Amino acid sequence: MTALGGTLATGPFLRVPGRGQSLPTLKLSLPPMIDAVPVAFGDDQEIFPDHGLNVEPVAFSQISARNTSLLTGSVDGALIDISSVVQLLANDASLRITSTAYESVDQRRYAIIAQPWANVDELPALINLLGGQSPRDSTIGLTRRTDVEFETDRLIRSIETEVNESSFYADFNDALQLATLIAAGSWLAGSLPEPAGSYLEIITESNGTPVQTISNFGDQDLVPSIFIFQNELIESNPDAIEAFYDGYRASIAEMAGMEREAVVDIALDAALQFFFPSLKKDELPQGSDDFFANYLIPTFPTPRQLAAEEYGRVAEWAQSKAYVESSPPFDVAVTDRFSGVLGSDES
Repeated sequence: MTALGGTLATGPFLRVPGRGQSLPTLKLSLPPMIDAVPVAFGDDQEIFPDHGLNVEPVAFSQISARNTSLLTGSVDGALIDISSVVQLLANDASLRITSTAYESVDQRRYAIIAQPWANVDELPALINLLGGQSPRDSTIGLTRRTDVEFETDRLIRSIETEVNESSFYADFNDALQLATLIAAGSWLAGSLPEPAGSYLEIITESNGTPVQTISNFGDQDLVPSIFIFQNELIESNPDAIEAFYDGYRASIAEMAGMEREAVVDIALDAALQFFFPSLKKDELPQGSDDFFANYLIPTFPTPRQLAAEEYGRVAEWAQSKAYVESSPPFDVAVTDRFSGVLGSDES
């Protein structure tokens, strides 16, 4: 798998040697979330070169660094959340949403998890603990200004409670860091994306101090994550993006046809550096083996066009939170140029 980190080359769509010939390379920012597995798997198994290009996954430990790379064109695109894109576009980013990436089919995407010492098992009881003087003992940790916050806001409001983000939330740039603090008994609760939530549950269970899952967002219609690409690339080389989608669908199809053990061995190992940056498998904390043995890789649907309603409710939320002064219109944010390569499985 491509090594991460280091200095990013300037300018999109570089050409580098691949499989004995010169293949175009897409630099694609991936998040430390389960959403990234098909791209990481396709890269690891060299599926993308079979479709005419290389994909270079790029991981950023800080959301601000990822956003800078997108604004400056240092990466060609990203697997990202809608909330972040609304804010990037409001800051004049030259990007377009080309499709959805991941949405839940047979497994959760987020979970609110609390310390066992909190002695709560429902959201109203957890909310009663929020707002104290010590953030460690009285806030839900999460990544602010992202779809994690958007969905957590919606969940809290679903029980007819108004969100007070200044006292309810603590901002984290790294979901794994938050999970580690909760596992160590050092933070009250967190709203975590997968696989950080399951990782936390499994390692604390194996260590005899299981955390309490407050909500799996089970009744909530969650917005999908999305793929975005630079406008310059969309205009200058749309064939490269079509090749990416061909490879992406092939990666999903190959994983779907594999036994679970093989998927875990290959796909999770391929995505390891996104879930656990700078760590090797034999350096992971106690209980991590149980995570790799028991975590269920979800079904990954083929990408589709993002619906205007999905974009609109996130954009409206971002404006209501004053994250943007005005929300970029749907037809400015989204292109349907690649609709012909979406929504059908590789045969």
